Amino acid sequence: MQNVVPGTVMGAFNKALKLASPKDLLRFYFTRGAIGPAPFPAYMYRTKATHDLTLERSQGGKYSDVSFLLKLLERGPILWLPEVFMYYRYHGANDSAIPDMNDAAMLIRFVRKRYALDRRSAEIAEFRLRCWLQWLLYLRGKPELAARYPWRRAAVRHAVVCGLPALAFKRPQVLWSGMQRLFDVMRKK
Repeated sequence: MQNVVPGTVMGAFNKALKLASPKDLLRFYFTRGAIGPAPFPAYMYRTKATHDLTLERSQGGKYSDVSFLLKLLERGPILWLPEVFMYYRYHGANDSAIPDMNDAAMLIRFVRKRYALDRRSAEIAEFRLRCWLQWLLYLRGKPELAARYPWRRAAVRHAVVCGLPALAFKRPQVLWSGMQRLFDVMRKK
C-alpha cells in the first residue's frame, strides 16, 4: 500500500484559493506549477448551479470534466480549500494514467473557441507538450504497443522536440524541465 500524503495531488497551500474566472482554472490546469488542479471528484457544488450543464464529449472527451468546470466558473467562483476532505489515489487504472491526444486536442479547441485563447499561447503550448511527454512515457511502459505502432514513438518525439523551442522564449523554466524529462525518457529506453 502506498503512503498517503496530504497535499500531494494539488500541492501544498495554506489559505483558500478563489478561482474567479475560467482563465484562473486554465492557469492551474494547463501549466505546471506548485499547485495543481483538484481531481474532479473532489468538487462540491449546488445542484441548481449545474442543472443544465453536462459533461459533453465534444468539449474535451476524457478531459470534459475541465470544460464542465470552466462553464461552471462562468456562473460563479470556485473556492479551493487547503484542508484535506478526501483522499484520491492515483494508480495505473485511473483514466488520467492513459493519455489521449485526440481528447486533449478537443479540449484545446473548446478552450480556444470559447475563451479566445491563441493557439500559440504559452499555456496551450505547455499543456500540449505535457500531453506529448505523458504519451511518450506511456509508450515506454508498453513495449508491445510501441512495437505494433513504431511510427508513434517517432511522431511523439517529433512533437516534443518541435514543441520545446516554442516554449524556449515564452517560458524558459518549462523548457528546461521538459528537456530534462525528455532526456530521462530517452536514456531509459
